[in-house]
Amino acid sequence: MSQSDLTRFFESFNDQNTEIQQQSSASGDAVINSDSQTKKSPLCKAKDQNSNAGGPIRNTRKKDQISPITQRLRKAATFQDSWKSKFPWLRIEERVPPNGDSSGTRQIVMFCSICEKIKIKTTLWSTTGCTMYKADYLRRHEVSKEHAINTFFLSQHKFTLNVIKDLTDFITFQSQNQIDTNNITNKELAILRPPKLPSKNKISFRDLSIPHNHVTHSSRSINHEFLEINSKIIEKAVVNEINKSLCWSLLVDESDSNSSTSEKTLTLASKHVVDDLPVLRFLGLLKISNTSPESLLAAIDNFISQKALNTSTLLHFGSVGSSNISGVHYGLFTLLKQRNPFISSNHCVIHRVHMAIDDATKDIPYFQTYKDLVKGIYTYFSDSYRKMYDLRDIEEEIDNPDLFILNKKETSWLSWAQVIHNFHMIIDDVYTELESQSGVSNMAKFLYDSIDTEFYVVTKFLADIMEIIMSMINVFQSDYVSLSETRKQLNMVIETITTNFIGTEFSTPNYGTYLLMYMNENSLSNYDLPGIVVQFSLNIIQSLRNHFPTSHLYHAMRILDPSESPDDQESLRTYGDSDIKFLADFYGVSKPITLNNTYHPPIIDNKGVIREWQMAKYLIHGYRNFSFMEAWKKIWVQNFQFRNQFPQLTKLVEIALTMPISNGTVERVFSRHHLIRNELNTEILSYYLHLTLNAPESWECFDYEKAYEHWIELSKAN
Repeated sequence: MSQSDLTRFFESFNDQNTEIQQQSSASGDAVINSDSQTKKSPLCKAKDQNSNAGGPIRNTRKKDQISPITQRLRKAATFQDSWKSKFPWLRIEERVPPNGDSSGTRQIVMFCSICEKIKIKTTLWSTTGCTMYKADYLRRHEVSKEHAINTFFLSQHKFTLNVIKDLTDFITFQSQNQIDTNNITNKELAILRPPKLPSKNKISFRDLSIPHNHVTHSSRSINHEFLEINSKIIEKAVVNEINKSLCWSLLVDESDSNSSTSEKTLTLASKHVVDDLPVLRFLGLLKISNTSPESLLAAIDNFISQKALNTSTLLHFGSVGSSNISGVHYGLFTLLKQRNPFISSNHCVIHRVHMAIDDATKDIPYFQTYKDLVKGIYTYFSDSYRKMYDLRDIEEEIDNPDLFILNKKETSWLSWAQVIHNFHMIIDDVYTELESQSGVSNMAKFLYDSIDTEFYVVTKFLADIMEIIMSMINVFQSDYVSLSETRKQLNMVIETITTNFIGTEFSTPNYGTYLLMYMNENSLSNYDLPGIVVQFSLNIIQSLRNHFPTSHLYHAMRILDPSESPDDQESLRTYGDSDIKFLADFYGVSKPITLNNTYHPPIIDNKGVIREWQMAKYLIHGYRNFSFMEAWKKIWVQNFQFRNQFPQLTKLVEIALTMPISNGTVERVFSRHHLIRNELNTEILSYYLHLTLNAPESWECFDYEKAYEHWIELSKAN
């Protein structure tokens, strides 16, 4: 089926649940399985054991074996005792069921012990009770708005008025539910109260933890002040760290600030060295309406000026690679480069892997068809609660409640890694369920017919190759990845893909884990596999090489990683001599500033760093069994005179340590951003992010004296 045929089908398909017109009497119940109706996959080489199979070669069940869905539907639903411990609010009793016969069998009825105590009862959990013995019903009630409000109300009335968004709703709810608090024994929830602002004359951690039993009201202006004074102290500490560092990196990314407007949010982060280790810090959020490179630069200039950041030591720039930010000919980085010729740019490695996979699929049309089919399967199961519940039954049958078909709307193939991982594990049961419903649904029949052997093979193949790539991505998601580790991971992935799916002139492919298992279970040989397996494998290897070209600067930096030093002393004599000369020539000479036709002074002493390297490399060699960061932490701690003895080499090492390999921190900022940004302006959101991302691990380490002083300054200013 071509891509255009598939697109036309989904566009023209309006009624997914209309009954199929009655088949001819000759076909009977064997419409799907009859030889005349069977669509034989071109990949099936007339295998005897599958010659009468009307679809793909798959892990078929025996005729008398009932599918998991059918087993679940036939089995009478019963109350599970484990629910009592999982849902502590659950109360049960035996009674005549709602709308039941009083002379009939009594059954268990489920109630919510919290919602029952409220006078105004609005749900069956507090009135008639629930007799649908499904864990999903319990989960849905637990996260419902009514249950949450009732839980808050019954928690010994320890309220702050900003718990409920609308004050009128809170007062109305409270007046309707005036009940005797002496009869309330629930302890389902204890609301933590916010700490009091320290007074001028007394600052005591003990005072900050004293609970109050009365209702309080927190004004918006006081909340704003409390956020500001705490976040500003943390922000000043971060700025002080940066200005004390020998060099630092600026990491930049942008996202939509408001889906209803064209405004965007620019997130800024830094990477610098603190206590002999590189750290990543959130700097701030900037609301922008114009995303041109000039506008972005003006916004960053204004931010840096306000925070009094030292720009003379800014030597690295990191981004996800959008053209207006990191464009080589016209972008934010280009404008920064005109000011400082020593600044280097690095695209986030995770983003580069994204682009590599996308490029590898462009000349393989079947991949788009495959994505549309997977989305179609999700759409089919998600169009009704009943079908989603059937899908949950599949998950529980294979003892993996976290497994489900994910709905991914992104176009990036890397974002489909988890989708494919989940889907390949339940594809047999999904196929069986579609088969059982193909007689009553046109959509089910279409999807059932579309899942052929090629679809099975591609699913298993993608599950294997995406697992290989994701193992590398998990390493890159760390905040601190060395340059040498990046190259090692890429080489490992390329060699693994070659061994599994391409082979060499001396060996045949071993076809990974999931694909090999599928081939063995269905007696498939390499000749039965579609060409897409080898084609995509070759494409992804070439694409990874294209997106990770060797940089002379970054390649030379590898000599600063002790784990790269040679084993023998003889090789150590000349080790790194050419690379240290390249680094000395790059950072140790003046460079023209194109913006004003002046020269930027050198960053290091080129002759001094070469001289220091000839001595220091023998000391560095002794730490070759440690990782890049760990080794230098030990070198600086155990050789406390190293910085004074080798100042030029120390600066070069800090330049290498602060190179932004991954934008993981910026992505986590956006993750927190999306969680708490509703109805918050950029300033307040920035305060929250400083508190959540940069705050000390223990608030006992927080400088409340400085917070109080900042608060006094605000009071005087107002």
